Order: sequence, then C-alpha cells, then structure tokens
Amino acid sequence: MGRRCKICKSQVKAGGIIAPKIALCSWDCFEKYQQSNAAEIMIAKAERAQLRERKERLLVHSDHLKAAQHAFNGYIRERDKLKQCISCEVMLGGDKVGGRYDAGHYRTRGSNSRHPGYGLRFNPTNTFGQCKRCNRHLAGNHSNMRRGIVRRYGAGRANWLDNHPGLRVFTVTELKRIKRIYNKKRRIYQRLFR
Repeated sequence: MGRRCKICKSQVKAGGIIAPKIALCSWDCFEKYQQSNAAEIMIAKAERAQLRERKERLLVHSDHLKAAQHAFNGYIRERDKLKQCISCEVMLGGDKVGGRYDAGHYRTRGSNSRHPGYGLRFNPTNTFGQCKRCNRHLAGNHSNMRRGIVRRYGAGRANWLDNHPGLRVFTVTELKRIKRIYNKKRRIYQRLFR
C-alpha cells in the first residue's frame, strides 16, 4: 500500500513528493503544507538542530574539557551530599544556591603542578565531597584529606593515589563520553536519593 498525502489524504502517485516524515501528492498540496503550522514546527526544529551542530563544530578541546569536568563534579557533589567533608568531617548536604561544598580532588586536576593528577581528574576514587573552606581557602587541606581517605576507604586507596603516575591526555571523543556518562549517573543519584 502506498502513502497518503498529508493535506488531501489521496494516494501519492509517481511525481508526488515523498520524504521520510511527509508525503504530498502535488505542488498545490506542497504549497498548502508550507503554510501550515506543522511545517513551521518542522522547519524550526531543523534550524535548531543545524544551529546545535554548528555550535558543536566550533567547540575546542578546552570547551569539551570544561563540560566534562562540570558533569563529573556535579556527579561527585550528588554522590557525596549526604556524607561528611573528607577533610574536616563537617556535614555537607544542603540545596543552597551555589552549594556549600565542592568536589575536591586529592591529586590535583592541573597538568603543570609538582604532583600532576591530570589522568585522575575524572576518577571518582580521587575526588570527594569537600567543604568550600577546605577546598578553596585551605588549598585542598591535603594532610587532613589523606587522613579522611584512610579513615573512610583504608590506606590502600591512599597509597594507590599517591603512587599513580597520573599522566594522561583525554581526546575530545573521550571527553564527550565522560560528560554523557557522568550526567547520566548524576540523574540516577538524583532520582534514587531525593
């Protein structure tokens, strides 16, 4: 059975316009369809998709890195919101705008520090919920953070983090995948622990 015209509902024969989403029997029906609300919606949707694709092509590696880091940190904050600060043991929680806590990295995210942990920047075993005071004002409070890791997870994890070489460069494809995975994990935690 052939397709029916979207406008006049007649059978579309040879010479008609057949596209994946619509079928039109003649140019008269095509002109009527162009003036319809459905066509405007379809055109607007196609324009938005084209704009999204153009914006995506303009993104550079650092833009993808920021987006992946934002998704990862959001997941860590959601995961640890009912726990204590890894360094000073103050309760994190709260839905205050701007939040009361950060995702603190034991090995730093930077690639040019004395102990680079660039390869560990997206590793959930290197990142913990940490109050803003410890993370920002006390520069990570690393000595207390190490004690907190030993207390919470054991000396094995702290030693592994200390001895990990941490050298790695992420590709754009990996960064897109990291962003997608951690956004999905964060949504799952939000659903489970409302």
